[in-house]
Amino acid sequence: MSLTELQLSSFVRNWVGKPQSQVAEELASLSMETKRIPDPYYFEYNLEGKLISPETGKLAEKSIEKMSPLGRVEYEGFLLVEDLGWKNKSGTIIWVSPPHLLRSNFTKVVVTEIGDRSLFNRAILLDMNEEESLEFMNKLNPDFIYRSSTEIRGLPVYLPDNSFEWNIFSDYRQVEMIVNGEDIKEKQEALKWGRLIAHDISNVVQISKQIGIFGSYDTSCPPTAFQVFSGETFDCPRCKGKIRSGQGITTCPHCKLKKEDYGSNCD
Repeated sequence: MSLTELQLSSFVRNWVGKPQSQVAEELASLSMETKRIPDPYYFEYNLEGKLISPETGKLAEKSIEKMSPLGRVEYEGFLLVEDLGWKNKSGTIIWVSPPHLLRSNFTKVVVTEIGDRSLFNRAILLDMNEEESLEFMNKLNPDFIYRSSTEIRGLPVYLPDNSFEWNIFSDYRQVEMIVNGEDIKEKQEALKWGRLIAHDISNVVQISKQIGIFGSYDTSCPPTAFQVFSGETFDCPRCKGKIRSGQGITTCPHCKLKKEDYGSNCD
């Protein structure tokens, strides 16, 4: 399922009041994901060993949803990545988020290269199911047996220098883009359009449609389903039942899914 106008409109609500540089970065990442291109981005360390966005200077952890059980597990994984990158001055960290009803039908892999007080990351979406994600992580880290998707999300893998190779991924098109540096060029182009659109986020839907910044694939980070959409109803992310918008409803009347149990890591 590709990014719909309704979904994009709900992202816009999250962007209101944010710095234009941050909006441009998030727009560019959406573009890369919906075109199935690896998404390269940087984090820097402050003096306290905390990761910050080079675009805004804000703590990276502030953008992570921590209210839902799923969000809390992913936050634990982020803190481990942050700690591993601070303590090890080189090497590679692999963090994996398997498919989940409330996130995506795809597996998201973030490959992090440790630099000098910085982390260079690439987010990659792959057609791996939960079982395949477990096999992938257990192959990367034979010293620890991953038994669930929760363990995968909360426990990233650290690999020392020269022990990581891109050909472990079966999506050869994305691997080739990484090896040739095409993903970085594509991100620069997406950022150019993202900065242009960020100047007028009220017209994001219209402008993005005109320039074709988004591809045909779904995003790994759907907007919160319980946000008030512009239409009269929206679909529950679990049962797909219709929920009336603008009524302050926080629990699905059909399957009883609660807003706090759904969450979103896109805020």
